[in-house]
Amino acid sequence: MKSKKTYSTDYHDYVIKDGRLVGQFEEMYVHSAEVPWHQDSQSDWLDVRLGCELMADAAPFDFMLDFAMGLGYYVETLASRLGSSSTIVAGLDVSETACLRGKERFPRIRCDAFDLAVEPGSREVPPAAVLPEGTARPLYALRATIWYLVPFLEKAIANMAGAIRRGDFFLLSQNFPPLDSEFVGKEEIPGPERLLEYFSPHFEVERSMWVRHHLSRGNDNWLIARLRRR
Repeated sequence: MKSKKTYSTDYHDYVIKDGRLVGQFEEMYVHSAEVPWHQDSQSDWLDVRLGCELMADAAPFDFMLDFAMGLGYYVETLASRLGSSSTIVAGLDVSETACLRGKERFPRIRCDAFDLAVEPGSREVPPAAVLPEGTARPLYALRATIWYLVPFLEKAIANMAGAIRRGDFFLLSQNFPPLDSEFVGKEEIPGPERLLEYFSPHFEVERSMWVRHHLSRGNDNWLIARLRRR
């Protein structure tokens, strides 16, 4: 009798395992026993609060889109702090299951599945990312996702830039392990300045901060940057 295949319920096993990128995000959202990365309990994390402070003087925004929304908690937090009652909230994610579950949790979110690894220009901008007529001040965001995009980072940035008008805002937040340690993606991005260089063909940096946790050996160092589309 053929045995039934079993799946890990630990979301880490679908992300990075044994020092290599796995990147099975659809399977992760289907089988994980807990909310991946504890997205539902991060609204008061330091990087989230600092990101909102970086954008506060440009608020309120009338449209917000997270390019890797997961279950939608982050973009909902941004909307609650930097938007208004009429702000349109949107998100994209590579996982269709994440989009469906995010929509269940936050019915107002417009969401579509979209793979940032596709060849830039080979697919139309998903409907969720199309700006409604009359949108004056949109905000786009990407948080804690870069290490999963490293194998195709230039394509991913070009795809994001292709959905953004010249002059519009982009909030980038990315956590790093200690820079003197070994980590997946270090060869391509050894530190925050190199990451900003990847974005520089399409975006200019208005403000940025590097927050280092001197007492931690975890992924607790953050680059938070306010960018604008060139």
